[in-house]
Amino acid sequence: MLKPLRNDVIKKGETYYEFVIGIAKRARQIAEYADNERLNSHADELSILTQRASEEKTVSIALEEYKHGEFSIRA
Repeated sequence: MLKPLRNDVIKKGETYYEFVIGIAKRARQIAEYADNERLNSHADELSILTQRASEEKTVSIALEEYKHGEFSIRA
């Protein structure tokens, strides 16, 4: 289970609840995208995101994206 330090990850003005819900939503988006792409593509044409989703947990990917500012959480 991932246990990032709250102060290291949560941005100012966000609650822990908003953070958890936002990460979970993004993880579901990643999983859904990867599933759809696997159904509609050949194995050698999968995106990097889909390849990562098959190797790592989608929550880990979402957390990394959030840390690097690739998406933000809206209240």
